Amino acid sequence: MDFLFNIMRLLTFITVLFLLGCSNSTPSEHPTKTEHIPKSTPSYLKQVTASLRTDHIANAKSGFFLLADPIDALVARAGLMRKAEHTLDVQYYIYKDDLAGQILAYEMLLAADRGVRVRLLLDDLGSYGNDKGIFALNAHPNIEIRLFNAFSRSRTMPGQLLTGFGEKTRRMHNKALIADNQFSIIGGRNIGNEYFGANPDILFDDLDVLLTNPVTDDVSGMFDEFWNSRKARDASEKIDLEMDEAMLKSLRDSLERGLHLHADSDYAQAIANSTLVNENGLSDVQFDWAIAVLKADNAEKIAASRDEYALMLAPQMLPLVDGLSERFIMVSPYFVPGDDGVEFFRVLRQRDVEVIIITNSLASNDVAIVHSGYAKYRRDLLEMGVKLYEVDGRDIEKTKRSTIPDWFASRSSLHAKFFIFDDTATFIGSFNFDPRSYYENTEVGVAIYSNTLSVELADELLKILPLHTFEVSLNEDNKLQWQVGEEVFNTEPGTGWFKRTLNVMMGWLPVESEL
Repeated sequence: MDFLFNIMRLLTFITVLFLLGCSNSTPSEHPTKTEHIPKSTPSYLKQVTASLRTDHIANAKSGFFLLADPIDALVARAGLMRKAEHTLDVQYYIYKDDLAGQILAYEMLLAADRGVRVRLLLDDLGSYGNDKGIFALNAHPNIEIRLFNAFSRSRTMPGQLLTGFGEKTRRMHNKALIADNQFSIIGGRNIGNEYFGANPDILFDDLDVLLTNPVTDDVSGMFDEFWNSRKARDASEKIDLEMDEAMLKSLRDSLERGLHLHADSDYAQAIANSTLVNENGLSDVQFDWAIAVLKADNAEKIAASRDEYALMLAPQMLPLVDGLSERFIMVSPYFVPGDDGVEFFRVLRQRDVEVIIITNSLASNDVAIVHSGYAKYRRDLLEMGVKLYEVDGRDIEKTKRSTIPDWFASRSSLHAKFFIFDDTATFIGSFNFDPRSYYENTEVGVAIYSNTLSVELADELLKILPLHTFEVSLNEDNKLQWQVGEEVFNTEPGTGWFKRTLNVMMGWLPVESEL
């Protein structure tokens, strides 16, 4: 979770008792519209998709490949950028001007030099303060940057959050990258070192999925909707900088110098040696195939009433929920069920559906107040038979992660967001099970109807949970306890009394709707 986002939440907590805001206007179209290219457009990536789809694969099925390893996730993005011939569409909540961000900025610049049209859409909360960084890319004739729900640069961002509560506090949380309308990546990762394992002090265990058509065409349609929304403003409109050729040359020189200094980094070596960027490229990736359905909030949600359910992602999940008969597994780093969520799980338990929830512990959660919003519901969930697991966030030696089970071995902050519905489907995306994802922000994800994926992912999770998460339960005295292996704790493990007390006090604040 980005530091600026934490500022936003803190300000929200301070002002929620005094301010109430909700705009009922809907964002009309941007005055300058552009759209994605047809998926039939000839390109190298089009040839790759054709070669991957053998005769026995139905046209309705999309290829998918999980990106669990953080370096693989960065390499996949760089690989798509390097192979693009016509268009790159890039949409993120947070884009940092660090090594990971610079690598991808340079790949976008090189693509634009080849004549590729690059559209970069960023939420302005996650990019605010980075105006002298990648925004010089906007000077390139083939690159356009737009900011979603942008802040004024003539006033401070905290001040605008304070006075614009209910409007500026609603953000675009989407994460998507599309190359030539042939391949896309969606999931939980923003663009920054911590999301790709380059920051040794911050580890976010995350998950993305690489997708082919036909679902990529739907991802492109979603991107167009946000790009052409009135809420998406040209960067040059909001940022008071001379975005000219001199500034672009300065950025290019800076990127080249920085990347030269990091030529021996794991990132650079992985990109150089990856199958995604070599001669055969994506043809060597072992895709699986299944029906894949995009689930996304409408761009108009950001300015609409909070009861406009037709604009929301969450109701799109109802067919999957209604079809549950055996087991529901939820991985949600920020988990605040609220009374409605508790009732949702109660209904599932009454239908005899096994419910397993994996979330962050107080020690691993990077936004402690979110944990306080969840903690008050633990007892109710346990009493109805929900199984709760919290990631072990205690400090130990950080281990190399190369497989899905390694997510939990690092005892790091969980950031992956996915749900498994029986052995039927898996949803992967940016959506947390909390009021902010449901009502406030916009989110995106994909439901993959693959029995194999659902079974294998569930099996791997269930194998590692006893080793690397705390199982939360009620002991014989009807009090909460946490257990991992032979270790049993009667208080939040890995935390001191001050943090626990502060967390309880934060739980008293009437701010749950903003968590």
